Amino acid sequence: MNRELSFFLFFTRKFPNWAICRILVNRVIAPLYNRKKRNNVVAKVHGFNMQLEPSESIDSGLLFFPQYFDYRELEAICGVVSNEWTILDIGSHIGFYSLYLSNKVSLGKIFAFEADPTNFRKLQNNLKLNPEISNVGIVNVGVSDKSETLSLGLNTSGNKSGNSFLSNSNNRIEVICKPLLDLLFELSIQKVNLIKIDIEGFEYRVLRQYLKDAPYELLADWILIEDNPTISQEGNTIELLIQHNYVMVKNFGLNKLMKRGN
Repeated sequence: MNRELSFFLFFTRKFPNWAICRILVNRVIAPLYNRKKRNNVVAKVHGFNMQLEPSESIDSGLLFFPQYFDYRELEAICGVVSNEWTILDIGSHIGFYSLYLSNKVSLGKIFAFEADPTNFRKLQNNLKLNPEISNVGIVNVGVSDKSETLSLGLNTSGNKSGNSFLSNSNNRIEVICKPLLDLLFELSIQKVNLIKIDIEGFEYRVLRQYLKDAPYELLADWILIEDNPTISQEGNTIELLIQHNYVMVKNFGLNKLMKRGN
């Protein structure tokens, strides 16, 4: 880590969670650091190692301001999680959620699914940087409502977490996809306690088929879902979940935490 970055992180990682601090990081400090091309850097994020690309929006947040990255969502999950839980991280990107929750379910298991091969390689590398973590399994596959090959639109504007099957991007790759229930059977998963799903507008299609076909014991107890109205979606995912006996426990804006009713 170079001296300039070390200098910035000395301050930003101590910032309080004030709007002015977030603005300062996102609009001044991060752009100032990224005024020229920067190499990837390995940094501590909540005690584990991550290789981060400073010019990427998610990586930048984890690098400069990790103490407040999705902190409300993580706080809510950690308030209900049990040590033996099975968690599905669908759209795991470079693995932040999987890494963070791995020590919360030390007797359980996390399965991380990532469609984009580039993000998947970063996910693989971040696991290798933390050899003590042994309860995270990773799968390079897209999740859909049927077995198919789909064209994944790649985000080239500095947010590779924004890759989407529904994107109109001209930069595209072909990705093998499978239904969620098929993946559960293939991985011999017998219980799902939490699904975290963030797949850029494709949530409705995946969950519609999963909720229709899954036996009761494979329905998730909790679902943390991104519900972004700015992304073209195929249906109202929150209404779909409510129709299947889920209730909203927390509303974080884009993200919602849903719990299955009795």
